[in-house]
Amino acid sequence: MLHRSVLLLALALLAFGGSAEALAQGANNYGSLYSRFGVGERVSFSNSQVDAMGGAGLAVRSFSYVPLDNPASWGDITLSHFTFSAQVTGTTLEAADGTTSDLASGGLNAIQLAFPLLNRKLGLNVAYRPYSRVNFRAIRTDSFSPTDGSDPLDYQINYEGDGGLQEIQAGVGYRITTNVLVGASINAFFGNIDYLQRTEFPTSFIFEETRSTESVRVAGVTGTVGVLASTPRLFGESDALSFAATARLPARLRGERVETIGISLDRDTLATSADGSLRLPMELAAGIAYAPSNALQFAVDTRYEPWGSQFESDFVLGGFVPGGNDDLRTDGALEVVWNGALQGPVAAPRIALGSRTASAAISTKATSPRRAPRSPPTQQPWA
Repeated sequence: MLHRSVLLLALALLAFGGSAEALAQGANNYGSLYSRFGVGERVSFSNSQVDAMGGAGLAVRSFSYVPLDNPASWGDITLSHFTFSAQVTGTTLEAADGTTSDLASGGLNAIQLAFPLLNRKLGLNVAYRPYSRVNFRAIRTDSFSPTDGSDPLDYQINYEGDGGLQEIQAGVGYRITTNVLVGASINAFFGNIDYLQRTEFPTSFIFEETRSTESVRVAGVTGTVGVLASTPRLFGESDALSFAATARLPARLRGERVETIGISLDRDTLATSADGSLRLPMELAAGIAYAPSNALQFAVDTRYEPWGSQFESDFVLGGFVPGGNDDLRTDGALEVVWNGALQGPVAAPRIALGSRTASAAISTKATSPRRAPRSPPTQQPWA
């Protein structure tokens, strides 16, 4: 009965991936403008503990949390885990002229099911999490003079993006020896990246709002391998030093691009359709963690994704420039556990301090997500 319940829960988890994608794409609360570039703003969530530590935790071993980034750590699982994580982020942007803009965005971090097949020997993990998010809006206003000699008309062009790539992973972790673990997972990527361009004429009753969209739908599969090794009692009776490394292979995602154009909501959905593919780069990561005692630990991670040399796309994506920058990220963290500081379910609160430095893989010299900007008409095509 237990195995049947676990199987049903795993199937529900996989099914939720599609609905979560639809929920995220329908939010329209507009997040970071940087999500315009490439496949969107990269999302990297392992678990709540690692997130609180600024992203450092590839080599951290824990019985309370199951990380998503290192399959080898799943060999440490002793209890069944079902995890749901979400967050809301507020951002304030300030332009060079002093104007500010407040942005608020929220989304699902992960849904995870993990349980031991053999206690602290072989563990299984199934999870869903976003890989990237596209959620932005930019506005350009101007005016043009109709050919009939009438007064200039104001217009506003709204550039909007929505969607992103999602990931479903399934894999196992295995303990080779007491202090050495290995693991592997299958990673399935899927999702939509939608660009919408709306042209409005706020002072005209003749011209109607026009909308043109470009939607890229892709899916593909790759794999990840990981290793985790620990050296206990290195300098004392209760300390431990851990090393970890992971490698995810490049992923070829195949799909189609669909373009539509029309007046208001009445658009020709069969305007243009083309098949193609894009390739996500590999990811290499390494980490080290040192715990002098059960109440204190330090962690440092580094991750490398060669977007400049390995990212390829048959589709026109916002900000995509061949031969751009690679993504190199370094995270560091300190975590303190106050055992017995409080009573009840929070008897051992964790206080974490993390930092991150990263070189972005985007280019501000990139072209618009549209192949060519569509200017307002010089005559009255719908009059």
